Amino acid sequence: MSERIQMNTKSLQKHFPDVYSDFFSKNDLVVSGCFNFPWNPRWWLHASKYTPIKNKIPMKCYIWFKIKKERGISFKSILFFDITEKDFKTISFLEISKEERKIIDFVQDLLDINTCDFGIEISILTETIIGHWFWFSWTFSAILVTWIYLLINKLKLDFLQNYKSFLNTKVFNDIKIIAWKLDSIFRYNNTLNHAVIWTLIDSKDPFFVLCENFSFDLDSKLESIFLKETIITEKFKNTLITSDISLDYWMIYSWIPTKPRQIEQFKRADINEYDEHKKFIEKEILWEDVSNYNIYLKKFIWEESVYNNFSDIIIFLNTKIIRLFKELFEKGFNNETINAFIDCINNHRYAISILEKQSSFAENLIYFFRKNRLNDYENIWVMPTSSGKLWWWYVVVMKPWISRETLVNTIKDMKNCYPNIEIEYASYLDWECSDWVKIEQYLSRWIFSSYIQKDKVLYKDNNWESYIWDYEYILKKENKWLILDTISNKIYFKWEKLTSKEISSQNATIEILEILLENIWKDVSNKEFSASSYSKNRNEMFSKISVPLNKLLSCSEAKESSFKCSWWITDFYVRLDKSDINIWIIRRI
Repeated sequence: MSERIQMNTKSLQKHFPDVYSDFFSKNDLVVSGCFNFPWNPRWWLHASKYTPIKNKIPMKCYIWFKIKKERGISFKSILFFDITEKDFKTISFLEISKEERKIIDFVQDLLDINTCDFGIEISILTETIIGHWFWFSWTFSAILVTWIYLLINKLKLDFLQNYKSFLNTKVFNDIKIIAWKLDSIFRYNNTLNHAVIWTLIDSKDPFFVLCENFSFDLDSKLESIFLKETIITEKFKNTLITSDISLDYWMIYSWIPTKPRQIEQFKRADINEYDEHKKFIEKEILWEDVSNYNIYLKKFIWEESVYNNFSDIIIFLNTKIIRLFKELFEKGFNNETINAFIDCINNHRYAISILEKQSSFAENLIYFFRKNRLNDYENIWVMPTSSGKLWWWYVVVMKPWISRETLVNTIKDMKNCYPNIEIEYASYLDWECSDWVKIEQYLSRWIFSSYIQKDKVLYKDNNWESYIWDYEYILKKENKWLILDTISNKIYFKWEKLTSKEISSQNATIEILEILLENIWKDVSNKEFSASSYSKNRNEMFSKISVPLNKLLSCSEAKESSFKCSWWITDFYVRLDKSDINIWIIRRI
């Protein structure tokens, strides 16, 4: 696992500083919220029918809002971390939700109700794959509505100072209900606001929701629907001895292709098959000779759908997960409870298999795990996060500590069959999180993120390192190698301020190196630089910048020069190669 990037927001910020720095440097107000880990599968029936169980994970969704003079709502491309590519990618909002127009109208109506005569542009950075079972839509909805309440001054900035009190206010309840409605649009009116609530609540511990049944109709009065959210450790606080989850739990990304349009066809086919069997029971088994007798099989012809009878098994298993969490927290590390817990995870998979044919992924994972394990005490329990033929993600639960390397070796073996398989989340590596909705940055209100502050400067080098700090502090601390100070237009080498004897034109050198640092290890055409004798003639560039710069660096401990100039006299390219010499640049944000 040494080559794996830890999947938490601090790790991703560390490995991709430019992504976050760029995101924050352009944005005024940035609000974030955590994603959730699912402890039970979801299927296609209306979400109010089951009892969801989640806990927070330290991966976040960041939403930036830019106020515009022109009215109207617009979404820019979403920046998301692709676990298979190990990099951030972009996707349009429309590719995430076909209800983009309805979402925009909903937000616009909310602004109009509060007499806002401006527009907003929304950018999103999310640390999970879009469409993930870590619940993008619900997290997005909670963050978006929280920001709007900040914008219309119904939510004060100091609400973070006493967050637990805020959770008991009418404002919090209003945000919860509006976010629920927004998510209902996003999820085609099939939602339960457990992830909306969980994004807003400040706890790392598992959490479940009870909700009365309601229709698919968005016009349902959600304000009047009974809904109660419960943190398990708080409910049973008088008997528990720990809040630690004594399990290793993982999210495995299979990347089994799933076509969303086909999912609906699969669902209808499953329902039709059960309805046809109900007719068979009625006409071929319960013939008229037994019509006057109390035969239990009649139950199946009275039910709206036989499918519901089987899906009730999953609802029952959800309650068992809650009971076993209670026992884990009451007994701590208890082998009997741990075995029962992870058996229950497997039972969820078996229950889904009754409802519909499953992919062979889980069975293959179990096969390779048993092949790699060191003893019979090691075991693995696997559950798809969804039915409805959505086989992308699987929850894996194991006894703590003993099987970590076994699972890593299992994933490596499975890459022959599933080349894009990845461990997207591992509890012992990626940790937990208790963060609620947070204001990461609000420049116009003098709230600054760690990436951009009014009185700070950006300090960045040719090896992808960067940070933001005080200008004077940087000049005192970073006193070695080559420093390009764009604020004073001076160049320093090992803290010695260079003169025209060493570099004939420091302004031109700084301008050229600044562009090269933005395109590190790439050939940059001379046409990308501002017009000067250096950019128009390769010999001038070579003699006035490249030669003195490389001469200067060669006097140090560098093994080779990093500044390269090639091709023709008036049509040439310049490049900064990877080097053991650090070239730093200081500039204002």
